[in-house]
Amino acid sequence: MAKRPSYEAGPSPEPFAITTDTPFGIDAYVYVGVGGDVTITTRGGVNVLYKNVPTGAYIWAMCKQVNSSGTTATNMVGHP
Repeated sequence: MAKRPSYEAGPSPEPFAITTDTPFGIDAYVYVGVGGDVTITTRGGVNVLYKNVPTGAYIWAMCKQVNSSGTTATNMVGHP
């Protein structure tokens, strides 16, 4: 079994604004500022649609991109 990377708990070192269809260049969790549907690409390359994500929620899946196709949520922030 592959060893999983360890992550330190605490505040995000460098949050960044998310632009859909633009790879982050780093794996990150997603904060959703205004709720809706969110389609992410996981670090393994799988596209996943999260339906009806509420305002102020986090998507706790490490991803490398948020896709515009299927995404209606806005004001998203990446947290590495």
